[in-house]
Amino acid sequence: MPPTDKEPIRILLVDDEPMVLGLMTSVMEGQESYAVETASNGEEALAKIKRCPPDLLIPDLIMPK
Repeated sequence: MPPTDKEPIRILLVDDEPMVLGLMTSVMEGQESYAVETASNGEEALAKIKRCPPDLLIPDLIMPK
């Protein structure tokens, strides 16, 4: 279901580097229109996608798992 004007865009950030996740989360959460969730590896990301698919996925392409 696409977001409405009142619902934030759900973003899933996936990266195995905590500093990168923290920085990207800080920047995106500063915007009221985004709800950010993170995952530190591919397996965790897939589980979150199955549970509640995000509107936008921003993955690190080179990481374990």
